[in-house]
Amino acid sequence: MNIILNEKKIKEMCGTVSFKRGDSFYHANKVKFNHFSPDFCEATVIGSEDFHATIQCDEKGSILSKCSCPKLASYNKDCQHIAAVLIAVFQHQKRGRSQLNKPRIQIAV
Repeated sequence: MNIILNEKKIKEMCGTVSFKRGDSFYHANKVKFNHFSPDFCEATVIGSEDFHATIQCDEKGSILSKCSCPKLASYNKDCQHIAAVLIAVFQHQKRGRSQLNKPRIQIAV
């Protein structure tokens, strides 16, 4: 994705607790990408219940996210599943790969 990410930005979007939980999901290989393009990705975060997350970059460079989990209405940050997907994208960017060819990032066929 063409979104410029770093850990600080992900923590700002998701909060520290969701970032830590998302990082655990990522390191447990629970993020599976279904679609990945320069301005959009769709992934499933696998757990006791699977949740579907989408991340999109609009024309201004803003990050738009959506998750199928039942997020609390009073919580104004993104969830742990969005954090996991953003961390996976960030790690992918850090590796400088043009293709999703590492075991941590999988594409469903």
